[in-house]
Amino acid sequence: MSTATAEQIRRLESLEKRIIKELKNVESLERKISGEEQEIEEQERKVSTSVQKLLHWRNEFVKNLSQQHRIFFNTLLTVGVILISRGVWEISDKLPLLSSSGVSLVVGVGILVIINRYPNPANLS
Repeated sequence: MSTATAEQIRRLESLEKRIIKELKNVESLERKISGEEQEIEEQERKVSTSVQKLLHWRNEFVKNLSQQHRIFFNTLLTVGVILISRGVWEISDKLPLLSSSGVSLVVGVGILVIINRYPNPANLS
């Protein structure tokens, strides 16, 4: 065997050892990433379960409130509607175009006409 061939064999063996070492590093990183993915999936399951419990609790609370405490529930709804109206009123006062009562009247009637054409959202499709 010539020295050139022996040298090439040594280089190939060296390259093979480096490749094997890099493969082991890649496998180690894959195991680490896989573990992190499993942790993330577990956290997502916990969050999803927590959100589902919170939504269930909220639904039960509103159902209980609407059935057993009708006056309080209706008062709460009325306050919500009034606060929304107040917010819309304040915003429309701040917009230069809607500060005119005539323009506000036309826009309001236009909205009602559009809504009147489609009274049931289920019929839109």
